[in-house]
Amino acid sequence: EDIKARGVDDMCGAEYLFAEDSLAFWMAIRKYVDEVVELAYPTDQDVAKDRELQNWTTEMVEVGFRGFEDGAGFPKQLSDRNSLSELVTVIIFNISVFHAGVNFQCLTILGYLPNCPGVLIKPPPSHGENITM
Repeated sequence: EDIKARGVDDMCGAEYLFAEDSLAFWMAIRKYVDEVVELAYPTDQDVAKDRELQNWTTEMVEVGFRGFEDGAGFPKQLSDRNSLSELVTVIIFNISVFHAGVNFQCLTILGYLPNCPGVLIKPPPSHGENITM
């Protein structure tokens, strides 16, 4: 849905490798989550009647995302297995695939100390300036 909302769903392939690779992971995670949710909740009514689940979503919106418009998009209640599967898939995807795709590349840049020194007391050297240690 996010890829569609950004208007890049037709760019999958050589133009937008992250989207193409991410969709494959999304589908695999969603398939697994659907199967687990169906085992735990045989019917949509079972999801709607799960008080702990409903209390958790309400708390996330009212406490965890307090101050965010519309609870930052987090559902206040889950009424069916599909909405539960979607939410769990989003959580798993964001803490695994998306996190890895966005953050693992940071080591390449941040791992080279001159790119982001822990302390910069003097201005950085200019081009052609003699550097002494």
